[in-house]
Amino acid sequence: MLKIGITGKIGSGKSTICRMFENIGIPVYYSDNEAKKFYSDQAIIDQLCKIFGKGILDFEKNIDKKALAAIVFNNEEKLDLLNGLIHPLVLKDFEKWCADKESYPYVLFESAIIYQCNLTHLFSKIIYVDCPEEIAIKRVMRRDNATHQAVLDRLSKQSSCIPPYDYIITSDEENMEIPQVLVIHSQILRLNS
Repeated sequence: MLKIGITGKIGSGKSTICRMFENIGIPVYYSDNEAKKFYSDQAIIDQLCKIFGKGILDFEKNIDKKALAAIVFNNEEKLDLLNGLIHPLVLKDFEKWCADKESYPYVLFESAIIYQCNLTHLFSKIIYVDCPEEIAIKRVMRRDNATHQAVLDRLSKQSSCIPPYDYIITSDEENMEIPQVLVIHSQILRLNS
């Protein structure tokens, strides 16, 4: 079974593309969603409080993700601390998840930060989902109920250059995504034969 990374900037359409792969029978590990479950683990909460202070807790003593995000997105060093704590847990969970997927020709690992966290070596191939910035901004504003400036701030934290990739999917209003997904799917299947 091959492990394929799928990445792209915020709002690029990664999740939509992943659902298309799921519709043709390919399992997808959504790293952000899986990472969230670790935020309810008391040992992780305690470690996060040691690093970032108790101001990251809500009134029920759970992690206030907006408060945590406000800290880490303005401080690269603190973001690295957070990633250093959470990402090893996610990767271990991904490996366990993969163990149940051996009957599939490949699986997808969806993450916006495959390159930033130097994870490319874990994958046989990388799919990059590209999207014009204005479309991405509109998508994130709608999805997250965020302001234009808030989305621009988040995008500014991501690299402006397109990293190396094996496949690219253009997710915009002019290109049909399903045919692109099907072509890549057939190319990946040929890698296994």
